[in-house]
Amino acid sequence: MVTKEGFPIAYEVFSGNTFEGHTIMKFIHTNAVKNFTVVADAAMISSQNISHLIENNINYIVGARLGNLPQKNMDEIDTKIQRENSKSMRIKIENGHLICSYASLRYRKK
Repeated sequence: MVTKEGFPIAYEVFSGNTFEGHTIMKFIHTNAVKNFTVVADAAMISSQNISHLIENNINYIVGARLGNLPQKNMDEIDTKIQRENSKSMRIKIENGHLICSYASLRYRKK
């Protein structure tokens, strides 16, 4: 856990053979900090963890690949995104918002 400035204020060490999706919720609930945002990659946050974060009014940011989204979300992004490097957009989905940015090097046509 770090401050807005990036200074560490808490940490916990877990075994290397433990799935991160199980350790993150334990860590969140054992710390006294009340107002924070969880920032994680998709491997750390399961759908169940996201539901738990929402139910407990905990803010979160999760980095994920678009390929894991339902087709309806992919279609919306495809029609709305500006195909100009570094341009981004925000759309509402069922569990929050997606912030998507465009990069010509990563773009693949259907």
